[in-house]
Formats: sequence, C-alpha cells, structure tokens
Amino acid sequence: MKMNIETPALVIDYGKTIRNIKEMQALANKSGKRLRPHAKTHKIPYLAHLQINEGAVGICAQKVSEAEVFAKSGINDILISNEVLGEKKIRKIFELINLGNKISVAVDSHIGIRELETIGKEYSNYVEVLVDVDVGMNRCGVNVNDNNSLEKIVDSLKNSPHVLFKGFMGYDGHTANIKDLKLRAEAVEKGYQDILKIKRLFEKKGLHADIVSVGGTPSASLWALKEEINELQPGTYVFYDIHQVELGVTDIDHISAYVLSQVISRAEDRVVLDVGYKGITIEQGIYPTVVSHKWLAVKSMSEEHTVLKGSPLPDYEEKVQLIPYHVCPTIDLWDEAILVNNDKVITSLKIEARGKKL
Repeated sequence: MKMNIETPALVIDYGKTIRNIKEMQALANKSGKRLRPHAKTHKIPYLAHLQINEGAVGICAQKVSEAEVFAKSGINDILISNEVLGEKKIRKIFELINLGNKISVAVDSHIGIRELETIGKEYSNYVEVLVDVDVGMNRCGVNVNDNNSLEKIVDSLKNSPHVLFKGFMGYDGHTANIKDLKLRAEAVEKGYQDILKIKRLFEKKGLHADIVSVGGTPSASLWALKEEINELQPGTYVFYDIHQVELGVTDIDHISAYVLSQVISRAEDRVVLDVGYKGITIEQGIYPTVVSHKWLAVKSMSEEHTVLKGSPLPDYEEKVQLIPYHVCPTIDLWDEAILVNNDKVITSLKIEARGKKL
C-alpha cells in the first residue's frame, strides 16, 4: 500500500468507480432505457454528478432529507422512490419543488395521495407521483390482486389536481437473494407481468403512464430486456460488493469501495485490525472479505476491532483492505471517504446525505 492514508478509512477508487458508471450507462443506452441511479448507495453529490454527466436522467433518493442534499448540489430531477407520509416531510417536498426542482414521489395508497394533495393545494403547486407496485418483494407497493386499493388509488389520482400521475415504479430487492440466473429472470418476469396488469387497468381508467421505473443492480440487465420498461434505477453498481460477485453480476476487480485498516496487535495465531463493525458492517451474519491479503479471513469482529486468521500473518502497521458483503450500510457509517486514483490520493469526499432524519 503506497498511499499515506490514516486508518481506519473508507476509500473509493475513482478509476473503478467511473468504469462502473460508464458500463451501467452503456447497458441502459443499448437497451433504450433511461438510467436513474439510486443515490442512497453512495450519498455523495460528487458521485451523483458523475453519473449524470455520463448520461443519467436524474437520481433516486430514499428519504426527503437525501433529496434535499442532492437538490442543493444542483441535481434537480429526483425521484423519492419511497412512500412519504407526514406533514413536515411533504412540506419540504413542495418547498423543493417551488425552488424549481423536479421532485417526484412513490405512492401506494389513496392515503398518501390525499396527504400530498392537501399540502400541494396550500402551495399552489403539484407533485408528480409514480404508483409503487409490489413486484414480489412483499414490502411497499400495491399488490396486483388488491382491487380495492387499486380502485381507491385511481379515484384519488383523478380527483387530486395537485398530484400528477406519471407512471409506475417497482423495486425487486428479493431477486438479490436468487443466485440462479434463470430463477432470477423468472422472478423479474413475474414482477413485469404484475406491472403490466396494473398498467392496463389504469389505461382503461384513462390514466396513461409516461414512466415505468424499476430494478436494482442484480436485475438491471434483465429489466432492460422488457419492452414497456423505460427506466432503470440500480444503485449498488457504482461500487459493487461481495454480494454482487456471489450473484455473478460482476467480478471482484470491479469493486471500487473498501475500508482500509492496519494491524495494531499480533499473536502467534492472529492479528487485530483497527476497525470493527462500527466502520464496516456484518451483513446477514457474513463478515467482510480481506482482499489485500487473500489468504487471510475474518475470525471475529467487535465494535472497534477485527481479528484475522491465516498464514503468513501481516506485520504491525501493515495496511489491510476489507470489502463488505453489502456496501450500502457501510457507506452510511462514515462522514467522509478518501478518493484515490492510480495509488494517489485525490481528495476527500463528504458523505453529505448520510444520517439524515427527515
């Protein structure tokens, strides 16, 4: 490790990151889809601007506070790909809209539409919405068989002049747990058919979709094949992680974010690093992977320490690179990241959208 970086540190490799951005944009361009990356992965305006400079139409944010951070950085086309309820949050959305930003929101109930309409009327403005469809994850989203909820949503949209229906969205996070590509493709197809069924219902009611926005990193290439999908919203691809490698979505050389640590204690059978799970997450019980010393493995972790086993063991102060199984929660642990390129430190990047409450 040639770079003089104080440990522990979150490090982002610029060269690999920009390659990841370009490759996903190329996939979207080739399939004729718009790309709207999910910025909750990185939470860094600098990286969102890189994505837009390469051709992304805007970004997704998961919280109103995230959207506010990115809007202040000059990104003005933002989909809050989550249901938003509560007066304070909705007022902030309309404040951002009144500043000239294009903010759209996911809805999956007539209640959400009603709250947006009530406050939109006060602001004498409208908000664009995408109806969130449950494409198999069984989390947010209206179910294809819930006719009662679908009818209420249609009626609410038709009677809410300050809420403008723009289309549909769906998030298929459950497909990230399907390692077999054929089975993953079947799950995507089922979700696609559910979207089409609801889309046809809305068309019969006079509501026509301009946007159908879907997908995550593991399924982006599969959704790109669907004719009536016109927007993709992957997020993890900007960095990738061990989970994506296991799924066969990418290889380890594409992973562009890691935690840099150093050896602070040694024994005959182990070394101890200066970072624990307060700096790099344990995901689904899976420890981080050691990539700088591939023969080593994590034996245990605590708040501020990671114990490694294997042979030969690194020496005191030797730098060790760790990659999380799932990168998104690890990014959210840090206030800043060190941006490097060709073994040189470029700058530090503030993770501005992390830890926001609203």
